[in-house]
Formats: sequence, C-alpha cells, structure tokens
Amino acid sequence: RLMNHFYREEDFANLLETARSEKQWRNLRTYISIFGAYSTYMTEHQKLLTLKFLYELHAHKESDIRVQAGEIVGQIIARFNVEYKKELPEGVRLPRKKITNLSLWEKYVRQSLQPDHKLTEQHRRWIGNCLQNMVHGLLNQCHESQRQDYIESLMPWFGARNLTPMNKEALLRAAVMIHPVWCTEKQKNTILSFAGKIIKYDEVDWKIAAVRVKEHYSGTGSDGVYSPDYY
Repeated sequence: RLMNHFYREEDFANLLETARSEKQWRNLRTYISIFGAYSTYMTEHQKLLTLKFLYELHAHKESDIRVQAGEIVGQIIARFNVEYKKELPEGVRLPRKKITNLSLWEKYVRQSLQPDHKLTEQHRRWIGNCLQNMVHGLLNQCHESQRQDYIESLMPWFGARNLTPMNKEALLRAAVMIHPVWCTEKQKNTILSFAGKIIKYDEVDWKIAAVRVKEHYSGTGSDGVYSPDYY
C-alpha cells in the first residue's frame, strides 16, 4: 500500500505533508527512513520535493534527525538522475538535463554553508554541520566515475577567503568524511592548507578539529565504503 503513494503526485505530496507535521521524533525518523528506502522508486520531481523536506530537517532540534536527514540528502542526490539503460540507436542522444546530480549537489552545499540569514545562529550552525552527513551519504552512494566531480566542487570552499566561523567548522567536519584515497594530491593539499591555517587560530576546538583533518589525510586506506565517526 505504501508504494501507492508514489504513483500519484497528489498522494505523494500528502505523504510529505504528513511527515512534515509529525511531532514525535521517532515517527519522524520512520518517515525519513521510508523516503530513503523508497527514493529509487521516486520520480525526479518527487526527489526534489523530498530533498526540500529533508533540508528543512537540518535545523531540527534532535541531532539524530539532522544526521539521518543529511545522510539521505546525499544518497538521493547521488541517485537523482534516472539512468537510461536501453541502448540508443546510432546518432541519437538524450536531451541534456536541466538539473543534474552535480548541479543539485552544488546547490545544497551552498545552502548548507550559506543558510537563510533570517534563521537563528544555532539553526544556521546545525544546517552547516549537516554538510558532513551529506558528504558521507553522497560519496559512499555515488557512481565511482562521478566521485571526483563532487569532491572537486568542494575545493573552492576550502580556498575561500570570506568564510564565517560556522563555515570553517562545517568544512573541518566535512573534510574527514572524504576518504583520502578518493582525492588527488592537489585536493589533499587544498584541504591540508585550509586545516593548517585553522591550527594557527586561538580557538581550541578548531585546533583539535584541524589536527584531526591533518592526521586524516596523512594516513592511507583502501577504497570502498567509508564510515568515519561523526563528531
């Protein structure tokens, strides 16, 4: 019966609104799990609606909700575009997509690091720190051939000069969600340079986080599913 909600846009919209109005956090986590598990059956329009809902949860007061929502945002973006598996006739090309996995990723990274200024400082901080969950969910679910594009899209943020304190915290957290073997030497150096500048600050928590980043990229490991601890 649950699948019936995915066949009609009106029913799906109603399911989303029911989840949006849920007050019990355990029930809300169940809804989030459902959207994650059934995301492969969604149309691209339904995925966009789901991403909007999950992004709203990045400001939820319960950390478990934020972590779960962030992870599934990354997973849905990784599988956003429906792949055309039939062999096309010679000379026939599919039309270019207006919204791609990468463009959607760049949008949600930007919204994580530059949330609405009308939100409280605490809410903006929660939203920013969900970037680590998004990065983890995306890079472990995306096609290997696309992983480099996603990582590269983060590099300008590590090199930006006008970052807020919350941006720096979010990027330090996100950096350790990227497996070092997935990065080029240039990308590692960009992240290490960022961490090196943070270490010089007086803020103790930032120093600790920056040291963790430097240690993270000095080690080696095998490719595959990567699951560091959140912090």
